Amino acid sequence: LYPHQIAPLLDTSKRKVGMAGRRGGKTVWEIAEVGVTCVDDGGFCGWGSPNFPILRDPWRDLKAEFEPFIREVRESEWTINFRSGGRLECWSMDSGIIARGRKYHKFILDEAGLVNNLGARFDAEIEPTLGDFDGTLIVGSTPNLVGPDLLAWFNMGQRPASGWKSWRWSSLDNPAVAVNMAKLIQSARDRGVPEWIIRQEYFAEPAESDRAFFRVADLELHKARHARDPIARGM
Repeated sequence: LYPHQIAPLLDTSKRKVGMAGRRGGKTVWEIAEVGVTCVDDGGFCGWGSPNFPILRDPWRDLKAEFEPFIREVRESEWTINFRSGGRLECWSMDSGIIARGRKYHKFILDEAGLVNNLGARFDAEIEPTLGDFDGTLIVGSTPNLVGPDLLAWFNMGQRPASGWKSWRWSSLDNPAVAVNMAKLIQSARDRGVPEWIIRQEYFAEPAESDRAFFRVADLELHKARHARDPIARGM
């Protein structure tokens, strides 16, 4: 793990949010969170992805990462049972109500920004699963948002004593890909890709609203450069 992944892993907050640019390393952090709970502590984890196609890559990575510690994989149930007694259950958030009757020490929401009605789904389906063990919520996402809830959670995590903690990582924070990502960013700028897309995809700076096409910061910059105060003329 790199320092930007270790910091949230060691943090003891019960609600943790990581906003990452492309290839920023959020999934590695999420998998490490599973390792602490399921392998080290023998605890129970849930993992939610927006849909099964998005779930397939981390499912493959989870099995590969923990192969020496796995007792049983139930492919049809998207469940891994560990030799420690721990268990991981994975869910697709687009397949109806999830995790009824389950209890978890930790729940990981991967690519949470792509989950419709994220806040309501958390309140009604996910948070109740954390009650037995005073469990922890782990939220990781790139900033391509379909609703306002993830950004609200991230902003809460920037406020002390909110009970939430949040981090932002750019694509350049991952040393494994930083050099190549820097080239991609420069190439995108040379081609005239709008800066708001670059800031969103590589620097994890989402639009302030699910309906915003331009970031507020970009609009303010444009106004500062080009707008003039109105001139009133009497007749």
